[in-house]
Amino acid sequence: LVNKYGKQSEIDINMNSLAQHSPLYTLQRKFGHDPQKLIDTRAKNNLNALIKTTEYMLGDRWAEFALLFADDVINCSEYIKNDLMEVLKQEYPVTLSFLEKILNIVSKYDLNEPKSNLAFLKSLVNTLYLGEGWKVMDEIVELKETIKENELKK
Repeated sequence: LVNKYGKQSEIDINMNSLAQHSPLYTLQRKFGHDPQKLIDTRAKNNLNALIKTTEYMLGDRWAEFALLFADDVINCSEYIKNDLMEVLKQEYPVTLSFLEKILNIVSKYDLNEPKSNLAFLKSLVNTLYLGEGWKVMDEIVELKETIKENELKK
């Protein structure tokens, strides 16, 4: 996913992380490495930071944080997920609203399947109303085109 300005922002970083973490964790587990401790540590850190601030302090960055927390909710242990959702329900209603939209979209796609993952990103960009100029790229297609261009130059 690339934004219209050609530079990374927290929204596209968090959106790409949300799309890429589940397949990455599945791959790691397939090869005998369990990333759960790392996932839970990150989610706990995000939860602790959330407890120390208020939604007002987030300013207009609700979508950015909802994407971050969606990644946590999808991948972290159940007890952390429950704590995170409880804090959001109590103190962060706007962020929770964005999070629920994101989780609804995620539920319709298999993030471990490449075409479904790309379709998820496209749907997410359209649903969050991020404006014009966002491009969801199939990096495999981009890589093949780059290789083809370089071969033609030889």
